[in-house]
Amino acid sequence: MDTYRNNIDAVRALVRDAEVHRDVYIDDEIFQLEMEHLFRNTWVYVGHDSQVPNAGDYFGTSIGTQPVLMVRHSDGQVYVLHNRCPHKGTRITTETCGNTGKMFRCPYHAWSFRTDGSLLGVPLRKGYEHAGFDTSVAKQGLSQVKHVRNYRGFVFAKISDHGPDFEEFFGGSLSSIDNMVDRSPVGRLEVAGGVLRYMHNCNWKMLVENQTDTCHPMVAHESSAGTTAGVTKSIHSDYSSVPGYTEMMEKAYGAERAHAILNENRHNTVYFPNVMMKGPIQLLRVFKPLAADRTLVESWTFRLVEAPDMLLQRTVMYNRLINAPTSIVGHDDLEMYERAQEGLHVDGNQWVNLQRLYVPGEEQGDEAVTNGTSEWQMRNQFRAWNKFMTLSM
Repeated sequence: MDTYRNNIDAVRALVRDAEVHRDVYIDDEIFQLEMEHLFRNTWVYVGHDSQVPNAGDYFGTSIGTQPVLMVRHSDGQVYVLHNRCPHKGTRITTETCGNTGKMFRCPYHAWSFRTDGSLLGVPLRKGYEHAGFDTSVAKQGLSQVKHVRNYRGFVFAKISDHGPDFEEFFGGSLSSIDNMVDRSPVGRLEVAGGVLRYMHNCNWKMLVENQTDTCHPMVAHESSAGTTAGVTKSIHSDYSSVPGYTEMMEKAYGAERAHAILNENRHNTVYFPNVMMKGPIQLLRVFKPLAADRTLVESWTFRLVEAPDMLLQRTVMYNRLINAPTSIVGHDDLEMYERAQEGLHVDGNQWVNLQRLYVPGEEQGDEAVTNGTSEWQMRNQFRAWNKFMTLSM
């Protein structure tokens, strides 16, 4: 029996001002509703256009649990297509990336499609002449994701017509992307250095929350990072200068603008629902939901085009040190996530507390400066979760 489907009040009741019900993390029905509503109503990161530099290049990923293809068409535009043949529903490709040439060809019955998704050819075409095929949905080809925005190379998509446009959705947070891109003397990034993928047996929202949780490191990482002595700088924020780089930036932007870009040091920026960006070290992490208790984490690194190679080397080293399965701190977080996922099934208390530094009325306004140990950002994430979960119910 469904508890939440077709019951918008029950869904809304899962989020209080400073508490959330455990079902947002452990309930399979809620997870399915997230895929049907939350991930369709929000702008979800798909990939970077440097992953598809040439016509016919594609990158296979997902929006929620919906498989999609990001592809470069012959006109140079990047499209996002549903990875499903309109004939029998077969996935067009199961490869993560590649070049399909001028067309996609379904491996089942050889229907073919241009790289913008439009139908190119159907075998045995005479069999469809008097069947009304020209007015069918299949005649339209591979379905395009309706709303796609390429923002300075970062490609986002929204499946649903519900919800705000791109700029309204992300607002001033786009300045974190701007700062990351502007760190290149020519204002361009490229995906480079490979990707680290790491399976977590926990709900995807736990990982999103943890990106801006400043209270856990001195406890959860006490046995690893906490054992260092005599260290006065943080690997997350203090980076030594790279020979020649500042001069490159000053030449490109002028001294004042160059120093403004390089002195901007934001730790983690969360792009709701499931992406975190770290501009000063050129890193992006995607928390891909697979089930209520299973999440695939992808950690991507970027090259600052025409900047010294030493910057990419530093980025890749940071990624391996912090985000790899062999990380000195990553396994600490993983154990906490899995303990929480298990502990939330305990019936003694069904609510998760997010009350630290809560002030009634704090949800008003778009920007604020507050104590770094506040859980305000987590409360905001769940307010957004409630809004976009119920927007199309």
